[in-house]
Amino acid sequence: MSEENRKYGWRHRFALYGIPIGVMLAFWYFFMPWRGAMLPSPETNLRKDLVEISTALQIYLADHDNHMPLGKSTDRFLTALDSYMKGWDFENPETSALFNMQLSGMEITEFSEYSNEWLMAASNPKTKGKVVIIYLDSQTQVCTPHEALTIISQP
Repeated sequence: MSEENRKYGWRHRFALYGIPIGVMLAFWYFFMPWRGAMLPSPETNLRKDLVEISTALQIYLADHDNHMPLGKSTDRFLTALDSYMKGWDFENPETSALFNMQLSGMEITEFSEYSNEWLMAASNPKTKGKVVIIYLDSQTQVCTPHEALTIISQP
């Protein structure tokens, strides 16, 4: 082995090449321009919240002989489900929601019979004019306000 190879061994080469490459990879990972593409959209967050409400409703129905909560407002409906939702707070002042009042007090035996019946519609400024609708069978739909009004106004 030559004198130069012994003088500059693997530790020197690691310090010379490995550490800068590692630092560059770390900066690239934490500051990459497309990292924002991995964040969920506002519609996805709203869908997740509405699915949580739907799950809480199903538990509520099991505890109350398949009868929907009584209520004349969305706030009263959410208050009835509050104890069934895990730490979720619908108090965001920017979010507006509408509960299907026709379902108030109704007995629901099979969710499959009500697959076309909307449960709740919600929107907030972050969704940029889109409305998220959830149906009794937990399906969600993102639509424009005009489409939402068409769905909500169906008898």
